[in-house]
Amino acid sequence: MLVADRPADLVRSYAVDGADGALSPLAEAHVPQPAFVEFAELPG
Repeated sequence: MLVADRPADLVRSYAVDGADGALSPLAEAHVPQPAFVEFAELPG
C-alpha cells in the first residue's frame, strides 16, 4: 500500500498482511507536498 503523507513530505509504502490486514513499513521516499499517488503503465 502507498500513502501520501503530505505533512511529512513523504510517500510511505507498507506491506499488508493478507490474513489479518496488519501493516509493515517497507520504505519512504521524500516528495515535496505529495497530494496523491498515481500509477501508469508505459508501453514497451
